[in-house]
Amino acid sequence: MTEQTLQTVTTYTRWILIAGVIVLLTLMALLFWRKSHSVPVGEVTIAAPLTVAEAQQKVWFALPELAPRAGWQQEGVHVIGDNWVMIRYTASNGGSLEVGKGTKRPLLNIVKRFPVEARKTTTVNGNLAIFIQGGWDDTDHWNASIDAGLLEWTSNGFHYRIQQTGLGLNYQQMIDFGESLIVKPEKTGPVSEPVNAESINTEPVKTKPAAST
Repeated sequence: MTEQTLQTVTTYTRWILIAGVIVLLTLMALLFWRKSHSVPVGEVTIAAPLTVAEAQQKVWFALPELAPRAGWQQEGVHVIGDNWVMIRYTASNGGSLEVGKGTKRPLLNIVKRFPVEARKTTTVNGNLAIFIQGGWDDTDHWNASIDAGLLEWTSNGFHYRIQQTGLGLNYQQMIDFGESLIVKPEKTGPVSEPVNAESINTEPVKTKPAAST
């Protein structure tokens, strides 16, 4: 093998290695992008689901509830830290709906994960809200026809989120769910300002029973 041939082989080898590194970095970047743009419907489960009573002992605020619906079943509650709960319901058709409430959302700035054209500004009981319909398909393109939706708003210092998959709910139906959500009085009294979860005592406030007459 001549010196010129050796140099040529070395050059080709170097370019092949560089191309391999570029391909690898591209694949890693695509994987990261796909993960960061995934639809948060059915988001990450932190631990095994709890009963409503068990979950209520872990957070200081009152859990939200859906009015009973025929063919729907509550699957349990997921508690994330001490400031976010997600209650999961399943329907007889296999679809699911998750109701979240807390003083801090587990995924900050969640609407930034969606294209601008997918977001719709609306209101829930007079509170500013964001509605999103659709999801990312297998080719990493936004598809508004995917049966998934998200509605998020803030009220009295709390974040609320309703997410559906496979239920065929449209915009108005999601709004109806949000406005019919049963919100019990808070154990620590009404919240009129944005809540700082770190500064709040997470232990339930104990009150004396009313005197019998």
